[in-house]
Amino acid sequence: MEVIRRFQPEIMLMLSSVCGIIAVFVLFSRAIGKKRKRALMMIELSAMALLISDMLAYRFRGNVTRLGYYMVRISNFLVFFLILALVYSFNLYLIDLLTKEGQLSRVPRRLRAAELLLFIGAVLLILSQFTGLYYTFDATNHYRRSPAYALCYLFPMMAMFMQLSAILQLGGKLKKGVRISLALFALLPFVASVLQYFTYGVSLINMTMVGMAVVVFIFALVDLMRQWTGRPGMRLKPSDGNREILNGCICRRPRHCPGRSMQRISTRTVIPRGWPSIQG
Repeated sequence: MEVIRRFQPEIMLMLSSVCGIIAVFVLFSRAIGKKRKRALMMIELSAMALLISDMLAYRFRGNVTRLGYYMVRISNFLVFFLILALVYSFNLYLIDLLTKEGQLSRVPRRLRAAELLLFIGAVLLILSQFTGLYYTFDATNHYRRSPAYALCYLFPMMAMFMQLSAILQLGGKLKKGVRISLALFALLPFVASVLQYFTYGVSLINMTMVGMAVVVFIFALVDLMRQWTGRPGMRLKPSDGNREILNGCICRRPRHCPGRSMQRISTRTVIPRGWPSIQG
C-alpha cells in the first residue's frame, strides 16, 4: 500500500492520459454505433476527469489561500459526482450490449433501478455540500470524513451490484471476453471499497474503476475486430472520400500512365490485378 501511495500521482496521470487517448479514438471511430460510442465516450471522459479531480484534491489540500479553498471543495465534489457519472455511463454501455448482442427485447428493470439509485445518490451528494453529510473541511482546509461517509458509496455500489447480476444472468449471449471484462468492472470496485473504507490517502476505488474502464474498452475493441474479421467474404466498401482518393491514385487514361488504364471506381471498389484482396 505504501508503494501505491508513493507513486499515486504518476499512476493517476498515466491512467488519465490513457483514458483521454481512448476517448479521442472512440470519437473518430466509425465502426462503433452511435449509442455505444456515446456510452464509451462518457466512460472514458468521466474516468479521465475523475482522476484529474482526485489529483487536484490532493494537490490543494492544506492550501489555505482563496484558490486552495475553492479548489479543494470543487475537486472533492467532482470526485464523488464523477464516480456516479462513471457508473451511469457504464450502465448505458451495458444496456446497449444486452439489447443488441444480448438480444434482449427490452431494457432490464434492474438497470433502470440502477439509474434511479444513481440519481438519488447525486441528489444526496449535492445536499451534502450544505449539510456536511458525507465530509467536511477543517480550519487547515483538509478533507474530513463524516460519520455517514459510507453512505456516499452505498448508491453506486448497489447500482453496480444490479449491473453485475444482469451481466451474470442475462449476458449469456455475449462473448466470453466481453462478459468477463464487464463483470470485473462491476466486481473489483467492491473489493476496493472495503479497503478504501479503512485507508485514507490512497484512491483505491477511483484507480480501480478507471483501470477497469480501460479494460472494458480493450475487450470491446477486440470483440469488434473479431466481428469484422470473422465475416466470410467481406470486402472493402469505401466511402465517397475514400473512393475519390482511390480515383486520384489510379490512372484512368493511357496518356497519363502509358500502357495502363483503369475504370473509374463507382459503387464497387475495382482492385488492380496483382493487388492482395482486402478482407473485412
